[in-house]
Amino acid sequence: MGKRKITQRRRREQASRRHLGRPAVISALSGVIVAAIVVALLFVVLGLSPLAGDGGEDAAPRAAIVDQLSLSAPNPEFVGEATSLLHGNGYEVDYFPGEEVTVDLYRKLPKGGYDLLILRVHSTADISRGEEDVTSVSLFTGQPYSPDQYYEEQLQGRIGFAQYTEESPKLFGITSEFVRESMEGEFDDTVVIMMGCQGFINAQGAEAFEEKGARGFIGWDGLVSAQHTDEATALLLRHLVDGEAEPGVAIAQTMATVGPDPSFGSRLIARP
Repeated sequence: MGKRKITQRRRREQASRRHLGRPAVISALSGVIVAAIVVALLFVVLGLSPLAGDGGEDAAPRAAIVDQLSLSAPNPEFVGEATSLLHGNGYEVDYFPGEEVTVDLYRKLPKGGYDLLILRVHSTADISRGEEDVTSVSLFTGQPYSPDQYYEEQLQGRIGFAQYTEESPKLFGITSEFVRESMEGEFDDTVVIMMGCQGFINAQGAEAFEEKGARGFIGWDGLVSAQHTDEATALLLRHLVDGEAEPGVAIAQTMATVGPDPSFGSRLIARP
């Protein structure tokens, strides 16, 4: 699945070129008319029609790399390789380092118009809400947790706190219910690559993104190390973008090369 297949159906109309009509009859004494014709010719030659729209079917596809893992397992080589690959295939790329990965960033992701969404984030199948654990595919933020912030959404099970270990600071985490109910707008045939753990420990994460308009969801069926997910995702992107493979084919090619996670045995899978 290459950049044309990942590209959204809805595009901004690009600036259109105007074609010259029939030649105008210009009087030698009509300096004002001559000037107007010269300006019009410049618009035509440069493709700067004042009647141009805001974007079109040929607008560049867009990708985002949400890199919450940069706070605990930074890998600038992966980010540079992925960004270079995407740029080389015509993508505009937004990069969000860990300190920018907040609840409200997740909330607004559907509005970014992304064709490809790469979530390099810690994730878990359980997130705590007070004394209660919520079973969901849940994504970490880099935002320190407060019990008083987003209070209603915490009560609704959309937001909770997450920790790397019991001793580490609490961070906000969002649940699949947040994706369904709190994200603003809709994805438009976006392909989501969930690089963190347990993306497919159950179907809730994939289903939530699909209900929000995503075309596909790729993730791991268990625990995975940062090193292994980086290696696998870099190769997966080459198959998806450079090789124009469909997700199932790209995953099979990737797994044939890198194999399951050597410590946990988890594998990449896709839905649908």
